[in-house]
Amino acid sequence: MHPRTHYEHLARLFDYPRMDYARWVQASYNVLVERYAPAAAEIERFAQALPTSGEDLSPEALDEIQEVFTRTFDVQAITTLGVGYVMFGDDYKRGEVLVNLSREYASVGVECGTELPDHLPNVLRLMARWEDRDLAAEFTQEILYPALERMVAEF
Repeated sequence: MHPRTHYEHLARLFDYPRMDYARWVQASYNVLVERYAPAAAEIERFAQALPTSGEDLSPEALDEIQEVFTRTFDVQAITTLGVGYVMFGDDYKRGEVLVNLSREYASVGVECGTELPDHLPNVLRLMARWEDRDLAAEFTQEILYPALERMVAEF
């Protein structure tokens, strides 16, 4: 297993939930449990709160989880999953971040889909593939970590 595979699994936890969401939560736990036990323990607590025990979600449970996801990440600007927005708002600096991230995604073959380049799941996928570890460390220190701290503080 690639040493940064955990970023791919964490990214799926912040994608809009699908029927297989509980299985992705369990897969994330499995990836983290040996190397990142405290994080795995948090994932396990989260998994226990889901209305299923590892199988596909029922349509009703999926609706409930999607509603919570939307209320959590789409209604409040501070808890948006756009890390650049959390750091810079609508300032031109966010535009610079978006342009630079787009270039980095193209260089490693990450598709952003319908989301902006600073969308947390996309950033985590980039972290899994970024070969320039110095640039990844700088991005993490200057943007990703401070943005996540701000988001967590709002909860």
